[in-house]
Amino acid sequence: MLNLIKKDFCVQKKTFLLAVFYSAFVFVAFHTMRQAAYIMGSLAIAYLFIMNANHADDKNRSEILINSLPIDRKKIVAAKYLAALVFTVIGILLTGVTGAIFKTAVEGAGLALSFRFINGFDMVSTFMSVGLLISLYYPLYFKFGYNFARKINAVLFMLIFFLTGFLVGVVKAKDDSQVVGYITDLLQNTYLWMTLSTGAVVALVMISLAVSVKLYMNKEF
Repeated sequence: MLNLIKKDFCVQKKTFLLAVFYSAFVFVAFHTMRQAAYIMGSLAIAYLFIMNANHADDKNRSEILINSLPIDRKKIVAAKYLAALVFTVIGILLTGVTGAIFKTAVEGAGLALSFRFINGFDMVSTFMSVGLLISLYYPLYFKFGYNFARKINAVLFMLIFFLTGFLVGVVKAKDDSQVVGYITDLLQNTYLWMTLSTGAVVALVMISLAVSVKLYMNKEF
C-alpha cells in the first residue's frame, strides 16, 4: 500500500511548485477573509494534489496496470484515502509556514496588517473539510471514473471552500439575527463543535471507504 501512495507523489513535482505559490497567494487574494485563510489554503492545496494524482492515473491508464498485478483492490482504494490524508498534512504545513513568514514580515515592517499563526482549529477544520470532500468524491470516482467525478468534485470543492470562509466570517461578525446567532453560538463552542463535527466526518469517511471498496471490487477493466 505504501508504494501505491508513493506513486501518487511521483507525478506531483509541478503540483508542489503550484502549492507553494498558492500558499502565499491565498493570504493576499483572501485578505478580507484572513481568519479563514489557513483552512481555505490548506483545503485548496490538498484538492490540487488529489485531483492531479487522479488525473495522472487516468492519463497514463495506471488502473489497468495496477489491476494486472496481484494487489488487493481494497488496498488500492484505501491508498487513495490515505494519500488524501497525506496531501492534507502537506497543505497544512505549507500554509502554516507561509502564514508564519507573512506574520513575521508584516510585524517586522510595521505594516498595519493583521496576520496570525496557524492553530488547532485551522488544522482540525481542514481535515474535516477534506474528509467531507473525499467522502463524497471517491465513491463517484471509483464508480464512474475520473472524468465524470472531477466535474462533481469541482462543484463540491467550491461549495466547501467558500462555505468555510462564510462560517468563519459568521463567528467574527457576530450577527445578532436569530438564525445566524444560533450558528455563531454553536461555532464559538469550539470543543463541542470540533468533537461533534470530527465524529460525523470520520463516520462519513469510513462509510465512503466501504462504499468505494464495494464499487471497485465489482468494477471491470
